[in-house]
Amino acid sequence: MKKIISKIKEDKKIIPAYLLILILFVAFMPDSGPGGFDKICFTSWSNYIFANGLQNIYKFGIDYLPIFQYILFLYGKTQGTAENVVLNINSLKYVTLLFDVFSAYLVYSFVKTKYKTKESAFLATLFILLNIAYFYNNVIYGQVDGIYTCMVFISLLYGLKKKISLSVFFIVLAINFKLQAIIFLPLIGLLIFPEIWNNLSFKNIIIWLTPVFILQILILLPFIISGDLLILLKVVKSSMGKYPKVSMGAFNVWYLFFEDPNQIFDKQGVFGRSYNKYGLLAFSISLFFTIWLLIKQTFIILKGKKYNSIPTEKIILMATLTPLVFFYFNTQMHSRYIHPAILFGGVYALYTKRPLAFVLLSIAYFLNIENGSKLLKSDITPYTYFFFQPLFVSCIFVIAIIVLLYELYRKPKDVERN
Repeated sequence: MKKIISKIKEDKKIIPAYLLILILFVAFMPDSGPGGFDKICFTSWSNYIFANGLQNIYKFGIDYLPIFQYILFLYGKTQGTAENVVLNINSLKYVTLLFDVFSAYLVYSFVKTKYKTKESAFLATLFILLNIAYFYNNVIYGQVDGIYTCMVFISLLYGLKKKISLSVFFIVLAINFKLQAIIFLPLIGLLIFPEIWNNLSFKNIIIWLTPVFILQILILLPFIISGDLLILLKVVKSSMGKYPKVSMGAFNVWYLFFEDPNQIFDKQGVFGRSYNKYGLLAFSISLFFTIWLLIKQTFIILKGKKYNSIPTEKIILMATLTPLVFFYFNTQMHSRYIHPAILFGGVYALYTKRPLAFVLLSIAYFLNIENGSKLLKSDITPYTYFFFQPLFVSCIFVIAIIVLLYELYRKPKDVERN
Protein backbone atom coordinates (compact mmCIF):
# COMPACT_ATOMS: atom_id res chain seq x y z
CA MET A 1 0.00 0.00 0.00
CA LYS A 2 2.87 2.37 0.84
CA LYS A 3 4.33 1.80 -2.64
CA ILE A 4 0.98 2.58 -4.26
CA ILE A 5 0.59 5.80 -2.25
CA SER A 6 4.17 6.75 -3.09
CA LYS A 7 3.51 6.08 -6.76
CA ILE A 8 0.41 8.28 -6.73
CA LYS A 9 2.33 11.12 -5.08
CA GLU A 10 5.18 10.74 -7.55
CA ASP A 11 2.84 10.94 -10.54
CA LYS A 12 0.31 13.39 -9.09
CA LYS A 13 0.45 15.54 -12.22
CA ILE A 14 0.47 12.68 -14.70
CA ILE A 15 -2.38 10.53 -13.36
CA PRO A 16 -4.99 13.33 -13.78
CA ALA A 17 -3.85 13.68 -17.39
CA TYR A 18 -4.66 10.03 -18.06
CA LEU A 19 -7.99 10.44 -16.25
CA LEU A 20 -8.77 13.40 -18.50
CA ILE A 21 -8.02 11.31 -21.58
CA LEU A 22 -10.30 8.59 -20.22
CA ILE A 23 -13.11 11.13 -19.75
CA LEU A 24 -12.61 12.54 -23.25
CA PHE A 25 -12.71 9.06 -24.77
CA VAL A 26 -15.96 8.32 -22.95
CA ALA A 27 -17.45 11.68 -23.98
CA PHE A 28 -16.65 11.31 -27.68
CA MET A 29 -16.75 7.52 -28.02
CA PRO A 30 -18.98 6.48 -30.94
CA ASP A 31 -22.02 4.43 -29.97
CA SER A 32 -20.85 1.36 -31.82
CA GLY A 33 -20.37 -2.10 -30.46
CA PRO A 34 -18.98 -5.46 -31.47
CA GLY A 35 -19.91 -6.99 -34.81
CA GLY A 36 -23.35 -8.49 -35.34
CA PHE A 37 -22.68 -12.02 -34.05
CA ASP A 38 -20.50 -10.89 -31.13
CA LYS A 39 -23.07 -8.29 -30.13
CA ILE A 40 -25.80 -10.92 -30.06
CA CYS A 41 -23.54 -13.17 -27.97
CA PHE A 42 -22.55 -10.48 -25.45
CA THR A 43 -26.17 -9.37 -25.07
CA SER A 44 -27.65 -12.85 -24.70
CA TRP A 45 -24.91 -14.00 -22.31
CA SER A 46 -25.37 -10.91 -20.13
CA ASN A 47 -29.12 -11.43 -19.97
CA TYR A 48 -28.73 -15.14 -19.21
CA ILE A 49 -26.38 -14.36 -16.32
CA PHE A 50 -28.74 -11.61 -15.16
CA ALA A 51 -31.67 -14.03 -15.09
CA ASN A 52 -30.00 -17.29 -14.05
CA GLY A 53 -26.85 -16.34 -12.17
CA LEU A 54 -23.17 -16.41 -13.08
CA GLN A 55 -22.74 -20.02 -11.98
CA ASN A 56 -25.12 -21.31 -14.66
CA ILE A 57 -23.73 -19.48 -17.69
CA TYR A 58 -21.93 -22.51 -19.15
CA LYS A 59 -25.25 -24.31 -19.44
CA PHE A 60 -26.02 -21.73 -22.11
CA GLY A 61 -23.33 -23.04 -24.45
CA ILE A 62 -21.03 -19.99 -24.38
CA ASP A 63 -17.42 -20.15 -25.61
CA TYR A 64 -15.62 -17.44 -23.58
CA LEU A 65 -13.57 -18.14 -20.48
CA PRO A 66 -14.63 -17.19 -16.92
CA ILE A 67 -13.12 -13.74 -16.36
CA PHE A 68 -15.22 -12.26 -19.16
CA GLN A 69 -18.31 -13.83 -17.58
CA TYR A 70 -17.52 -12.02 -14.33
CA ILE A 71 -17.43 -8.76 -16.29
CA LEU A 72 -20.80 -9.54 -17.87
CA PHE A 73 -22.16 -10.39 -14.42
CA LEU A 74 -21.07 -7.00 -13.04
CA TYR A 75 -22.38 -5.28 -16.17
CA GLY A 76 -25.81 -6.83 -15.65
CA LYS A 77 -25.82 -5.75 -12.00
CA THR A 78 -25.13 -2.14 -12.97
CA GLN A 79 -27.96 -2.16 -15.54
CA GLY A 80 -30.63 -3.46 -13.19
CA THR A 81 -33.06 -4.74 -15.83
CA ALA A 82 -32.94 -7.06 -18.81
CA GLU A 83 -34.10 -4.21 -21.03
CA ASN A 84 -31.20 -2.00 -19.98
CA VAL A 85 -28.78 -4.86 -20.57
CA VAL A 86 -29.88 -4.90 -24.21
CA LEU A 87 -30.10 -1.14 -24.69
CA ASN A 88 -26.71 -0.33 -23.16
CA ILE A 89 -24.63 -3.27 -24.40
CA ASN A 90 -22.23 -0.91 -26.20
CA SER A 91 -21.21 0.57 -22.83
CA LEU A 92 -19.20 -2.58 -22.20
CA LYS A 93 -16.52 -0.69 -24.10
CA TYR A 94 -15.92 1.46 -21.02
CA VAL A 95 -14.52 -1.55 -19.17
CA THR A 96 -11.97 -2.25 -21.88
CA LEU A 97 -11.21 1.46 -22.11
CA LEU A 98 -10.15 1.47 -18.45
CA PHE A 99 -7.64 -1.27 -19.23
CA ASP A 100 -6.46 0.50 -22.39
CA VAL A 101 -5.75 3.74 -20.53
CA PHE A 102 -4.21 1.90 -17.59
CA SER A 103 -1.92 0.07 -20.03
CA ALA A 104 -0.81 3.46 -21.35
CA TYR A 105 -0.04 4.57 -17.79
CA LEU A 106 1.99 1.39 -17.26
CA VAL A 107 3.91 2.19 -20.45
CA TYR A 108 4.59 5.67 -19.07
CA SER A 109 5.90 4.19 -15.81
CA PHE A 110 8.08 1.79 -17.76
CA VAL A 111 9.67 4.27 -20.18
CA LYS A 112 9.75 7.52 -18.17
CA THR A 113 13.42 7.11 -17.23
CA LYS A 114 14.24 7.26 -20.94
CA TYR A 115 12.90 10.82 -21.22
CA LYS A 116 14.12 14.12 -19.83
CA THR A 117 10.85 14.97 -18.09
CA LYS A 118 7.72 13.13 -16.95
CA GLU A 119 5.68 15.36 -19.21
CA SER A 120 7.64 14.31 -22.29
CA ALA A 121 7.26 10.65 -21.29
CA PHE A 122 3.51 11.15 -20.92
CA LEU A 123 3.27 12.80 -24.34
CA ALA A 124 5.26 9.93 -25.83
CA THR A 125 2.68 7.40 -24.61
CA LEU A 126 0.02 9.23 -26.62
CA PHE A 127 1.86 7.81 -29.62
CA ILE A 128 0.24 4.52 -28.54
CA LEU A 129 -2.95 5.59 -26.80
CA LEU A 130 -4.15 7.93 -29.57
CA ASN A 131 -3.00 5.59 -32.33
CA ILE A 132 -6.09 4.42 -34.21
CA ALA A 133 -4.57 0.95 -34.55
CA TYR A 134 -4.55 0.71 -30.75
CA PHE A 135 -7.97 2.13 -29.86
CA TYR A 136 -9.87 0.82 -32.90
CA ASN A 137 -10.23 -2.65 -31.39
CA ASN A 138 -12.30 -1.30 -28.50
CA VAL A 139 -13.48 2.24 -29.16
CA ILE A 140 -14.73 1.57 -32.70
CA TYR A 141 -15.04 -2.21 -32.96
CA GLY A 142 -16.22 -2.93 -29.41
CA GLN A 143 -13.89 -5.88 -28.79
CA VAL A 144 -12.22 -6.75 -25.49
CA ASP A 145 -8.66 -7.81 -26.40
CA GLY A 146 -7.23 -4.82 -24.53
CA ILE A 147 -8.19 -6.44 -21.22
CA TYR A 148 -6.07 -9.58 -21.47
CA THR A 149 -3.34 -7.59 -23.23
CA CYS A 150 -3.07 -5.40 -20.14
CA MET A 151 -2.88 -8.49 -17.91
CA VAL A 152 -0.08 -9.98 -20.02
CA PHE A 153 1.80 -6.67 -19.90
CA ILE A 154 1.56 -6.60 -16.10
CA SER A 155 2.83 -10.18 -15.99
CA LEU A 156 5.77 -9.22 -18.20
CA LEU A 157 6.60 -6.19 -16.07
CA TYR A 158 6.64 -8.29 -12.90
CA GLY A 159 8.74 -10.87 -14.70
CA LEU A 160 11.32 -8.19 -15.53
CA LYS A 161 11.28 -7.20 -11.86
CA LYS A 162 11.84 -10.86 -10.88
CA LYS A 163 8.53 -10.98 -8.99
CA ILE A 164 7.69 -14.62 -9.70
CA SER A 165 4.35 -14.96 -7.90
CA LEU A 166 2.91 -11.77 -9.35
CA SER A 167 4.14 -12.54 -12.86
CA VAL A 168 2.55 -16.00 -12.80
CA PHE A 169 -0.58 -14.58 -11.12
CA PHE A 170 -1.29 -12.16 -13.95
CA ILE A 171 -0.49 -14.52 -16.83
CA VAL A 172 -2.89 -17.06 -15.31
CA LEU A 173 -5.48 -14.27 -14.97
CA ALA A 174 -4.97 -13.39 -18.65
CA ILE A 175 -5.40 -17.02 -19.74
CA ASN A 176 -8.63 -17.20 -17.74
CA PHE A 177 -9.85 -14.25 -19.79
CA LYS A 178 -8.78 -15.41 -23.26
CA LEU A 179 -7.05 -18.65 -24.14
CA GLN A 180 -4.85 -16.83 -26.69
CA ALA A 181 -2.82 -15.49 -23.78
CA ILE A 182 -1.33 -18.98 -23.42
CA ILE A 183 1.09 -18.19 -26.26
CA PHE A 184 2.96 -15.91 -23.82
CA LEU A 185 3.62 -18.74 -21.34
CA PRO A 186 6.96 -19.79 -22.90
CA LEU A 187 8.18 -16.18 -22.82
CA ILE A 188 7.06 -15.54 -19.24
CA GLY A 189 8.27 -18.94 -18.05
CA LEU A 190 11.74 -18.53 -19.53
CA LEU A 191 11.93 -14.92 -18.33
CA ILE A 192 11.40 -15.85 -14.68
CA PHE A 193 13.32 -19.14 -14.86
CA PRO A 194 16.69 -17.70 -13.68
CA GLU A 195 15.05 -16.29 -10.54
CA ILE A 196 13.23 -19.58 -9.93
CA TRP A 197 16.42 -21.60 -10.41
CA ASN A 198 18.50 -19.40 -8.13
CA ASN A 199 15.91 -19.55 -5.34
CA LEU A 200 14.52 -23.03 -5.82
CA SER A 201 13.26 -24.64 -2.63
CA PHE A 202 10.11 -26.38 -1.46
CA LYS A 203 9.22 -23.37 0.68
CA ASN A 204 9.57 -20.96 -2.24
CA ILE A 205 7.56 -23.22 -4.55
CA ILE A 206 4.70 -23.07 -2.04
CA ILE A 207 5.08 -19.27 -1.79
CA TRP A 208 5.10 -18.84 -5.57
CA LEU A 209 2.22 -21.18 -6.39
CA THR A 210 -0.19 -20.69 -3.48
CA PRO A 211 -1.57 -17.31 -4.71
CA VAL A 212 -2.02 -18.75 -8.21
CA PHE A 213 -3.75 -21.85 -6.87
CA ILE A 214 -6.10 -19.75 -4.75
CA LEU A 215 -6.79 -17.44 -7.71
CA GLN A 216 -7.69 -20.36 -9.98
CA ILE A 217 -9.95 -21.96 -7.39
CA LEU A 218 -11.77 -18.68 -6.77
CA ILE A 219 -12.28 -18.12 -10.50
CA LEU A 220 -13.70 -21.62 -10.97
CA LEU A 221 -15.61 -21.83 -7.67
CA PRO A 222 -19.09 -20.80 -8.97
CA PHE A 223 -18.84 -23.38 -11.76
CA ILE A 224 -17.54 -26.07 -9.41
CA ILE A 225 -20.49 -25.46 -7.07
CA SER A 226 -22.99 -25.59 -9.95
CA GLY A 227 -21.41 -28.80 -11.28
CA ASP A 228 -20.47 -27.20 -14.60
CA LEU A 229 -16.68 -27.47 -14.35
CA LEU A 230 -16.54 -30.24 -16.98
CA ILE A 231 -18.62 -28.11 -19.34
CA LEU A 232 -16.15 -25.26 -18.88
CA LEU A 233 -13.23 -27.58 -19.62
CA LYS A 234 -15.01 -28.71 -22.80
CA VAL A 235 -15.29 -25.03 -23.77
CA VAL A 236 -11.52 -24.71 -23.44
CA LYS A 237 -10.95 -27.82 -25.54
CA SER A 238 -13.51 -26.97 -28.22
CA SER A 239 -12.25 -23.37 -28.60
CA MET A 240 -9.27 -24.78 -30.50
CA GLY A 241 -10.54 -25.62 -33.95
CA LYS A 242 -13.94 -23.98 -33.63
CA TYR A 243 -13.50 -21.98 -36.86
CA PRO A 244 -11.71 -24.45 -39.18
CA LYS A 245 -10.93 -22.02 -42.00
CA VAL A 246 -7.47 -21.15 -43.26
CA SER A 247 -8.21 -17.54 -42.28
CA MET A 248 -11.00 -15.86 -40.35
CA GLY A 249 -10.17 -12.39 -41.63
CA ALA A 250 -6.48 -12.22 -40.78
CA PHE A 251 -4.39 -10.92 -43.69
CA ASN A 252 -1.52 -13.24 -42.92
CA VAL A 253 0.82 -15.62 -44.73
CA TRP A 254 -2.04 -17.57 -46.29
CA TYR A 255 -2.86 -14.67 -48.59
CA LEU A 256 0.51 -15.28 -50.22
CA PHE A 257 -0.81 -18.68 -51.36
CA PHE A 258 -4.58 -18.29 -51.76
CA GLU A 259 -6.80 -15.60 -53.20
CA ASP A 260 -9.40 -16.06 -50.46
CA PRO A 261 -8.28 -18.34 -47.58
CA ASN A 262 -11.47 -17.42 -45.71
CA GLN A 263 -13.29 -19.89 -47.97
CA ILE A 264 -10.87 -22.81 -47.54
CA PHE A 265 -11.11 -25.36 -44.74
CA ASP A 266 -7.81 -25.76 -42.92
CA LYS A 267 -8.23 -29.55 -42.72
CA GLN A 268 -7.48 -29.58 -46.44
CA GLY A 269 -3.84 -29.61 -47.40
CA VAL A 270 -1.02 -30.88 -49.60
CA PHE A 271 1.60 -33.65 -49.38
CA GLY A 272 -0.39 -35.53 -46.76
CA ARG A 273 -0.54 -32.67 -44.23
CA SER A 274 -3.33 -30.19 -43.53
CA TYR A 275 -2.90 -26.42 -43.79
CA ASN A 276 -3.58 -26.32 -40.06
CA LYS A 277 -0.56 -28.54 -39.38
CA TYR A 278 1.66 -26.48 -41.68
CA GLY A 279 0.55 -23.30 -39.93
CA LEU A 280 1.20 -24.75 -36.50
CA LEU A 281 4.65 -25.93 -37.59
CA ALA A 282 5.53 -22.51 -39.03
CA PHE A 283 4.34 -20.82 -35.83
CA SER A 284 6.35 -23.21 -33.65
CA ILE A 285 9.53 -22.63 -35.63
CA SER A 286 9.07 -18.85 -35.68
CA LEU A 287 8.29 -18.80 -31.95
CA PHE A 288 11.47 -20.82 -31.31
CA PHE A 289 13.54 -18.15 -33.07
CA THR A 290 11.56 -15.43 -31.29
CA ILE A 291 12.50 -16.69 -27.80
CA TRP A 292 15.82 -18.36 -28.73
CA LEU A 293 17.88 -15.95 -26.62
CA LEU A 294 15.91 -16.97 -23.52
CA ILE A 295 16.16 -20.67 -24.44
CA LYS A 296 19.91 -20.31 -24.86
CA GLN A 297 20.14 -18.52 -21.51
CA THR A 298 18.21 -21.34 -19.85
CA PHE A 299 20.64 -23.98 -21.15
CA ILE A 300 23.58 -21.93 -19.87
CA ILE A 301 21.98 -21.71 -16.41
CA LEU A 302 21.26 -25.45 -16.31
CA LYS A 303 24.93 -26.13 -17.11
CA GLY A 304 25.90 -24.00 -14.11
CA LYS A 305 27.73 -21.40 -16.16
CA LYS A 306 27.64 -17.63 -15.82
CA TYR A 307 25.38 -15.77 -18.19
CA ASN A 308 24.75 -12.20 -19.27
CA SER A 309 21.23 -10.94 -18.65
CA ILE A 310 19.23 -10.33 -21.81
CA PRO A 311 18.61 -6.60 -22.33
CA THR A 312 15.10 -5.39 -21.50
CA GLU A 313 14.48 -4.14 -25.02
CA LYS A 314 15.11 -7.66 -26.35
CA ILE A 315 12.43 -9.04 -24.02
CA ILE A 316 9.97 -6.42 -25.27
CA LEU A 317 10.82 -7.41 -28.85
CA MET A 318 10.05 -11.03 -28.01
CA ALA A 319 6.72 -9.96 -26.51
CA THR A 320 5.94 -8.08 -29.73
CA LEU A 321 6.89 -10.94 -32.02
CA THR A 322 5.05 -13.64 -30.05
CA PRO A 323 1.48 -12.57 -30.97
CA LEU A 324 2.65 -11.42 -34.40
CA VAL A 325 4.00 -14.81 -35.49
CA PHE A 326 1.01 -16.52 -33.83
CA PHE A 327 -1.30 -14.37 -35.95
CA TYR A 328 0.74 -14.51 -39.13
CA PHE A 329 1.40 -18.25 -39.54
CA ASN A 330 -1.50 -20.09 -37.92
CA THR A 331 -4.82 -20.86 -39.57
CA GLN A 332 -8.19 -19.83 -38.03
CA MET A 333 -6.86 -16.37 -37.14
CA HIS A 334 -9.02 -13.27 -36.68
CA SER A 335 -7.54 -9.83 -37.39
CA ARG A 336 -7.77 -8.76 -33.73
CA TYR A 337 -5.54 -11.62 -32.53
CA ILE A 338 -2.54 -9.42 -33.25
CA HIS A 339 -3.72 -6.73 -30.82
CA PRO A 340 -1.09 -7.36 -28.07
CA ALA A 341 1.68 -6.78 -30.63
CA ILE A 342 0.49 -3.19 -31.02
CA LEU A 343 0.95 -2.42 -27.34
CA PHE A 344 4.31 -4.20 -27.03
CA GLY A 345 5.52 -2.76 -30.32
CA GLY A 346 4.65 0.68 -29.00
CA VAL A 347 6.52 0.01 -25.78
CA TYR A 348 9.60 -0.96 -27.77
CA ALA A 349 9.31 2.16 -29.94
CA LEU A 350 9.15 4.45 -26.90
CA TYR A 351 11.78 2.58 -24.89
CA THR A 352 14.38 2.55 -27.68
CA LYS A 353 13.08 5.43 -29.84
CA ARG A 354 13.14 3.10 -32.83
CA PRO A 355 9.55 3.34 -34.14
CA LEU A 356 9.77 1.70 -37.59
CA ALA A 357 8.34 -1.70 -36.62
CA PHE A 358 5.55 -0.11 -34.58
CA VAL A 359 4.56 2.13 -37.48
CA LEU A 360 4.46 -0.82 -39.86
CA LEU A 361 2.41 -2.91 -37.42
CA SER A 362 -0.01 -0.05 -36.79
CA ILE A 363 -0.60 0.52 -40.50
CA ALA A 364 -1.08 -3.16 -41.28
CA TYR A 365 -3.34 -3.84 -38.27
CA PHE A 366 -5.57 -0.85 -39.00
CA LEU A 367 -5.91 -1.76 -42.68
CA ASN A 368 -6.69 -5.36 -41.77
CA ILE A 369 -9.27 -4.71 -39.04
CA GLU A 370 -11.02 -1.88 -40.93
CA ASN A 371 -11.17 -3.93 -44.12
CA GLY A 372 -12.95 -6.64 -42.14
CA SER A 373 -15.39 -4.45 -40.20
CA LYS A 374 -15.76 -1.48 -42.62
CA LEU A 375 -17.07 0.59 -39.70
CA LEU A 376 -15.37 3.78 -40.88
CA LYS A 377 -16.56 3.14 -44.42
CA SER A 378 -20.19 2.87 -43.24
CA ASP A 379 -21.14 0.30 -45.89
CA ILE A 380 -20.35 -3.34 -46.56
CA THR A 381 -19.02 -3.05 -50.10
CA PRO A 382 -15.39 -4.17 -50.47
CA TYR A 383 -12.55 -1.66 -50.39
CA THR A 384 -11.04 -1.09 -53.82
CA TYR A 385 -7.97 0.92 -52.77
CA PHE A 386 -4.81 -1.13 -53.31
CA PHE A 387 -3.50 -0.46 -49.79
CA PHE A 388 -6.55 -2.17 -48.28
CA GLN A 389 -6.02 -5.35 -50.30
CA PRO A 390 -5.10 -8.44 -48.26
CA LEU A 391 -1.93 -9.27 -50.20
CA PHE A 392 -0.55 -5.76 -49.74
CA VAL A 393 -1.31 -5.82 -46.00
CA SER A 394 0.20 -9.29 -45.64
CA CYS A 395 3.43 -8.00 -47.18
CA ILE A 396 3.57 -5.15 -44.64
CA PHE A 397 3.31 -7.73 -41.86
CA VAL A 398 6.21 -9.64 -43.45
CA ILE A 399 8.35 -6.51 -43.46
CA ALA A 400 7.43 -5.82 -39.82
CA ILE A 401 8.50 -9.35 -38.83
CA ILE A 402 11.82 -8.94 -40.65
CA VAL A 403 12.47 -5.57 -38.97
CA LEU A 404 11.63 -6.97 -35.52
CA LEU A 405 13.85 -10.02 -36.00
CA TYR A 406 16.67 -7.78 -37.19
CA GLU A 407 16.25 -5.63 -34.08
CA LEU A 408 16.14 -8.74 -31.89
CA TYR A 409 19.42 -10.18 -33.17
CA ARG A 410 21.15 -6.89 -33.92
CA LYS A 411 24.26 -6.37 -31.82
CA PRO A 412 24.59 -3.04 -29.99
CA LYS A 413 27.00 -0.60 -31.65
CA ASP A 414 29.46 -0.71 -28.76
CA VAL A 415 29.66 -4.53 -29.13
CA GLU A 416 30.10 -4.23 -32.90
CA ARG A 417 33.08 -1.88 -32.41
CA ASN A 418 34.76 -4.36 -30.07
